[in-house]
Amino acid sequence: MSYRVEVQTRALRELGRLPADIREAITGRISGLAENPRPPGVKALTADLKGSYRLTVREDYRVGYDVDDRARSVIVWQIGHRSRFYEAGKRRRR
Repeated sequence: MSYRVEVQTRALRELGRLPADIREAITGRISGLAENPRPPGVKALTADLKGSYRLTVREDYRVGYDVDDRARSVIVWQIGHRSRFYEAGKRRRR
């Protein structure tokens, strides 16, 4: 049984600002979360972002998301370059 994937508005805006090839790679990985919300290589976040997950795309890009197993949903809350991902994630999650 698959999960419903929701991408929040801010994450969609961030995705739209990326180059087309990166955008396609990220979109493909996000689509894959519907079948497996915790694929190989995904990391559980710690500290201020505890309870969320991080997916790496092409070494330099990150996708931050939450998984609700009861509702069978994945909520993508942030997409961005690794240099800004964690600090922006902390501000957003407060």
